[in-house]
Amino acid sequence: MFPAVTRRFALGLAGVGGVAAALTSCGAGADYKGEAKLDRYDTSAGPYEPATQEHPSKNVPVPIKPDNMGENSVAGLHATICYFAASLQYMMNTGDSQHLKDIRFDREDLKSYTDVAELFDDKTWLSEVTVTIELTTSAPIRNTDGYQWPAKLTMKQGDFALIRGKVSQVPQNRKLVQSEGDITGRYVEGSWNLSTPKKR
Repeated sequence: MFPAVTRRFALGLAGVGGVAAALTSCGAGADYKGEAKLDRYDTSAGPYEPATQEHPSKNVPVPIKPDNMGENSVAGLHATICYFAASLQYMMNTGDSQHLKDIRFDREDLKSYTDVAELFDDKTWLSEVTVTIELTTSAPIRNTDGYQWPAKLTMKQGDFALIRGKVSQVPQNRKLVQSEGDITGRYVEGSWNLSTPKKR
């Protein structure tokens, strides 16, 4: 569901349809309810410059993988979701999906995100995109295959988008997209596999 919402956000915000015809040990007992927020970014490229109608965002802070992402723990799953949210925001502002590729997804989910990234180029970008994932429970729910974590995805963007070199104003009712569902996490070979949220 999140991949579909991400694609719809990229294609539909400014009439862009024509562009493309969650354990054990560490973390147990902690309260993770709220925004899954990454703490560390690489800002060495210089001061961040928001997108304008002349150029896309510059020096976008680069997400840094949390050291505990590989832990088989609630904390490890939470760290992976934090990195996911930050990497998705990075992609929507730069068109670069490399950090999403650091995360293990179901194959169709990863393809959905990389397909969105391919919509962006030197003549197509969005303005001031923010992505948040809010975890709506303090801890994930265990199931037979792993863990499920109820969550809400929120994506917002600014006033305009550049589509194939042409400026398009974003209607007020398309500046925000939200979706709710369960992020499913399975620990596989040293990392967390995240799958598409399913409606509850």
